[in-house]
Amino acid sequence: MCVRALAGLIRLQSYDYMNRVASGRDASHWGETYTYDNWGNLYQTQPISGPSGNNWSLTANGKNQLSNLTYDSAGEVTQDQYSNSYAYDAEGRILSGRSGTYVYDGDGNRVTKAVSGTTTLSWPGAGSILDGSNSSGSVMGKQVQFDGLLVWHEDSSGTGNLLFHDQLGSIRVAGSASGSLADDGDYESFGTLYQNYGSSPSDNHYLFIGYESDSETTSDYAIFRTFGMRLGRFNRPDPYDGSYDVTNPQSLNRYSYALNKPLMFVDPSGLMNDGTCDTFTFTVWDPVGQEEGKKCRIRKKGSSSSAW
Repeated sequence: MCVRALAGLIRLQSYDYMNRVASGRDASHWGETYTYDNWGNLYQTQPISGPSGNNWSLTANGKNQLSNLTYDSAGEVTQDQYSNSYAYDAEGRILSGRSGTYVYDGDGNRVTKAVSGTTTLSWPGAGSILDGSNSSGSVMGKQVQFDGLLVWHEDSSGTGNLLFHDQLGSIRVAGSASGSLADDGDYESFGTLYQNYGSSPSDNHYLFIGYESDSETTSDYAIFRTFGMRLGRFNRPDPYDGSYDVTNPQSLNRYSYALNKPLMFVDPSGLMNDGTCDTFTFTVWDPVGQEEGKKCRIRKKGSSSSAW
């Protein structure tokens, strides 16, 4: 059993014999148990008696694909559990899903997001700054990064908040320089934001481990893949074959998130391995400001020595 307290909220976790998260809850609002099959598929989530929680049970086929999802020949989810349809480009990037459409630049970075007629453009700035604007570029917002973490969010009206993180890099608290509290977030084990208890919630949409949250698809943009926090897995197989380890059979499941250890490891780019660094180099936004040469696709929580 592990007990954590942050922002006035108590978090309790338990683990199974493979150190995968087996249950999670806060003091009184939400609580869930998690069950896995022999191939590392999270196939059942049930609420703990008392608090609320997700309640679903599925099966997985021999390709580790869940029974309530539809897949194409590349293993990409083309219809999710909410009957939303998805279309992909040749690189496996989502072009459209539910009410959203997306455009990428030549380096694979998502630069345009259009949802229900509202278009947002992403503009990389100098250093660790990422600006966001409307389709004409006349209204701007801003995110600022320091040492690999988002530390400042400024909306299009110019209202800014300092951002504070937990041990995973998830943004838990946001507040003004004068001390007024905007956001106070409580996350479930696999990253669903259960509740924002802040008195005046901001429009910051970088949440679980810094992923950009896409409310239109109830998922998170993880650069190389999309993470479905409700099911605790990615939308397509890990595209990097070198990320599995034959000595760790759980890594052969190409859909699971961070070996089903979401409080022990993070996977900021959607390219999973067992927590060690290698020499694979890529260029991405991370998620603000373009950075090159990051070598560790999954980072052990609390580690300060390995780069993302």
